[in-house]
Amino acid sequence: MRWWRLGSGGLEELNRTVAMIGLIALGSIGLWLAASVWVAWRVARLTKRAWLRALIFVSIAPLLVAAPLADEIIGKYQFERHCERAKDVKIFGQVLVGKELYTSNGRWRVGSDPNMPLEEFNRLNKLIESLIRWDRGPLSPRLMTGVIPIHEYETRLFEARTGRLLAEYRRYSNGGGWLKRQFGVGSAAGGFLLPQSCAPEIVQQNRLTQHLLSFGETTKENK
Repeated sequence: MRWWRLGSGGLEELNRTVAMIGLIALGSIGLWLAASVWVAWRVARLTKRAWLRALIFVSIAPLLVAAPLADEIIGKYQFERHCERAKDVKIFGQVLVGKELYTSNGRWRVGSDPNMPLEEFNRLNKLIESLIRWDRGPLSPRLMTGVIPIHEYETRLFEARTGRLLAEYRRYSNGGGWLKRQFGVGSAAGGFLLPQSCAPEIVQQNRLTQHLLSFGETTKENK
């Protein structure tokens, strides 16, 4: 069912369902916190010395509270380490283009003019597709070794006419920890403590194509 086709009754039912899920989640968190404090208190009472009892309690209680997220806490650092490899795009070349994609003063036309007719926007995108070929790698991404599911995607961009490699980069995604995968919104939505994915900034800002299609006089070699 598509959400935008729901009537007022359907939206009310959806809101009630979301609210109920939220209440169940909050109740579960409250019960776990209470259980963790109770277990830590019971363990601490096994000793008669007050200072040791307090030390045991403050040591055990946080560990019990964080236990359901233990794999995600460790996975967060593993994911960040992988994301260090995804900070930059390796640029090997550019394709010179003229005023089809740029204005006379060198301004990128695609997406810069909110009043551009849809037909013209589609025409420019088809032109870009005729100049650059994307290779996003295999359908099944590489699964990295770690305590949470982390997938690596490699993308390469080629000049469509010559097959010349123009750029390549990596991005990573994660499925979150055990708790998120069991009770969250799906394995593709990242974790409670970390973002869903990481990629080079120029890719996130959708500026890579513009960078590879550089403004300049089109030479005979590029025609």
